[in-house]
Amino acid sequence: TWWSSEEEFRFFESFCVMILCGLALLFDYLKTALQAWVTEHDHAHKYTDVAAFYAALFSRASSELMVLGFLAFTVWTTSRTGGFDAIVGALPTGSNCGADS
Repeated sequence: TWWSSEEEFRFFESFCVMILCGLALLFDYLKTALQAWVTEHDHAHKYTDVAAFYAALFSRASSELMVLGFLAFTVWTTSRTGGFDAIVGALPTGSNCGADS
């Protein structure tokens, strides 16, 4: 292992979580600023259908990114807590999960 004590590992892990939270806040801020820009652009020009399209597209894309982030966090948490090992342990020995061999 690269760490010499458990405290070093905990510090690094906490630091990584703080960085990820900061990045999530930055992403949310940028999303809000871009949505405000699109709304302002909609009023400056008379392309309401184009601005509405980009606003809806941006909303869907940011929602998709948040869902993907949640899924990645869930997989990471399950991996770190030994959830996948528990699932494998719960499967019958010699099980091929219904796959034909």
